[in-house]
Amino acid sequence: MTGIACIVIFIERDNAELVCEHNIATSTIILWYKQTQTNHGFILLGYIWNKHNVSEDNFSQKIKLDGDGTKSVLRISDLSLSDSAVYYCAVSNHNRVDFL
Repeated sequence: MTGIACIVIFIERDNAELVCEHNIATSTIILWYKQTQTNHGFILLGYIWNKHNVSEDNFSQKIKLDGDGTKSVLRISDLSLSDSAVYYCAVSNHNRVDFL
């Protein structure tokens, strides 16, 4: 499994869209995490399980998740400085998580 990293710069009050996809047949869950400069741990934003999109309560007004478990789109609305972070997607097959 390999990951792809890129630097993306957006303008405040714009909307951002990040895409994650994989081809692992046994994995149907994509999780989205955020890591800020002040919080070095991973903050779970939400996940896609098959076609069920679940945002964590404290992010449900800020983000929207779409996808089907093999491809996921994270949309962040009304960007502000507090959205500055490294965003990760991870693939899970219930007993193992692989970061992309």
